[in-house]
Amino acid sequence: MKALKITFIVTVMLTVLGGIGYVLSPYGIGIFGGSDDGPQSVAAQFWTAALSPNPSTSSAYRIEQEGLSIGITGQHEEDVAIFGKGTQENNAYFLETTLNLNRSGRLVSVPMQTILIFEGNGWKVDYWSTKQSVFDATLNQALDWYIGSVQGAAEFLTELAPSDKNEIKDKAAALDDRLEQEFELARTQLVENYKLQLQTAADYEAAQKAAKQASQHQRPLAAK
Repeated sequence: MKALKITFIVTVMLTVLGGIGYVLSPYGIGIFGGSDDGPQSVAAQFWTAALSPNPSTSSAYRIEQEGLSIGITGQHEEDVAIFGKGTQENNAYFLETTLNLNRSGRLVSVPMQTILIFEGNGWKVDYWSTKQSVFDATLNQALDWYIGSVQGAAEFLTELAPSDKNEIKDKAAALDDRLEQEFELARTQLVENYKLQLQTAADYEAAQKAAKQASQHQRPLAAK
């Protein structure tokens, strides 16, 4: 007998979240234990659909938000969502998420929070808020990397820090000034980029409305 082609698992990522294990790939999801309609499971099903060749199928797992598409450029069978810690606050659930996207052999990691809202009888992904969380998640990741790198350097490189108290104070003040300058520059760039994205989205929405209105006002072609 010809072996059955298994599309249920293409890329295996097993993450244990609150007693629930997930196997994620763009072509399937396996759930081991727990509820299959809980927030983690809904998030997994959403990203499985969103990263598939037909991302529009993810609409079954997200809040209806007019004009909002998945908007992920390109698609690859190795694209995957990896989950971290989940936190529930009233009717909202925040799930640490990293998208690993393969683009022309280059792995792009995008940190974010998958944000779910309990509405009606179940959990749904708030994709607009999820997208906006990339800004905070990226900044937090950068800060964690910076702090971890400095701590690692101090642990394994001897005499990295000065021993003189006055010199320590001077270096701390210099670092404070440097961080303030860098954060101000990063803030300016982030805000400008965010404004540009919002403007692009607004222009696109306006163009769609204009095209729709134009098509509605077109005179029908005369029958031959």
